[in-house]
Amino acid sequence: MRVAYRITSGQQKINLVLQVTGAMRSKVYIETSIIGYLTSWPSRDLITAANQRLTHDWWNRCRENFDIFILQFVIDEMSPTPLRL
Repeated sequence: MRVAYRITSGQQKINLVLQVTGAMRSKVYIETSIIGYLTSWPSRDLITAANQRLTHDWWNRCRENFDIFILQFVIDEMSPTPLRL
């Protein structure tokens, strides 16, 4: 069974896709915004700060219950592009 969760605060969205496979742990596929919320400095923007807090709370309390996956596309999207001179 595949279940998608969307946490929305204003225009900001946090997407988690969970895959439940019988007795195995559920899988969570992490998207780029999750990495951004986890690694960025605390925002002064109220909505962004709330999304950061929600993401940190989930990461600290719930991630151990899931197998975490990041698609290669997400890694590529986060990777810096080489400078062209």
